[in-house]
Amino acid sequence: MPVVESRTTVPLEPELAFWVSQTTAPIRYRWDPFVRYQQLLDGASTPAVGVRTATTSRHGLRMVSTYVSFSAPATSA
Repeated sequence: MPVVESRTTVPLEPELAFWVSQTTAPIRYRWDPFVRYQQLLDGASTPAVGVRTATTSRHGLRMVSTYVSFSAPATSA
């Protein structure tokens, strides 16, 4: 199965880094080299357990994902 991975080190406090990692358009597009378009689905306005997102990569790949955990500002998946 293909894997897409990108890493960088940024000089931010962990809580701020967490919230930046959870951003969507247009902020997300400025720092995430994978995402071309992303939105929360089903009327959601913030990330939370059960919230779905639709993402289109800069390469045209599309996926819908669901938050299965969300414990700000420590973890999300």
